Amino acid sequence: MGKQGLTEILDFSVKPTGGEPGAPHPEGGIVFVRMARFDEIGTLHQLTVSQIGQQVAPLEAMQDVYRHNPETLWIIFRSANEDRSQAKLVGYYGFLHLNPAGHEALEARTLRPRQPDLRLLAAAGQRPAAVYVWAVVARKLTSLTIPLVGKGLGVKRYGGLPFYATAGTLGGLNGLKGYGFTGASDADDKLGDLFQFYMPGEADRAPPDAA
Repeated sequence: MGKQGLTEILDFSVKPTGGEPGAPHPEGGIVFVRMARFDEIGTLHQLTVSQIGQQVAPLEAMQDVYRHNPETLWIIFRSANEDRSQAKLVGYYGFLHLNPAGHEALEARTLRPRQPDLRLLAAAGQRPAAVYVWAVVARKLTSLTIPLVGKGLGVKRYGGLPFYATAGTLGGLNGLKGYGFTGASDADDKLGDLFQFYMPGEADRAPPDAA
C-alpha cells in the first residue's frame, strides 16, 4: 500500500479529546499520544539531538516555548498492553503555533526556529494563524500518530490552518512530499526549503452517512 496523504489519514475530532488518543499497533499493543509535561522536556531534547543532530533548538528554547504554550510538544508512547501499563516513550512531535506576526515572519524567512521569539507565538488556548512543524521523531509511526495528534489538538482550533515544515534529510523531504506538502513558493523544492499543507477543517469532513 502506498503512503497516504495527510488528508486521507487525518480524522480530527470536532473538539480536543482531553485525554490520550490511542490506536492499535499492527504488531501488537497500542500507540498513544499526550501533551508533554515540563519535566519531560529534557528527555525530549536528548532524543532530538540523538535523532536529528546538534543543530536543533537548545533545551532552554524548548522550555521557554512550552511555558508559553504547552500544546507545543506531544509525546508518543507505545505499550505492549492495551491498559498502557507498560508504556515507553518512543518519539514526539513539536510545533510552533504562530500568531499573525509569526506567520508573516515565517513567510518572510525571518523566523528563527532554533531560538523562537515568543512574541511571534500564539498563547495557549488561542487559535494560531499558522503552525510550523518544529521537530518530528516518530520513526515508522507517523501514519499512526499524525491522526492521534490531530485528535488531541482538535479541528475546531487547528482545522483549516496552514502547516509549514522544512526537511533536513532526503528521507524527510520525500516524506513531506508524500504527505501532500508542497513548496511554499515556486522556488521551494529542496532540502532546507519551506513546504506547506492546509489542514482540513470541519467543512472538509465528509458527513457520517456519506458513501
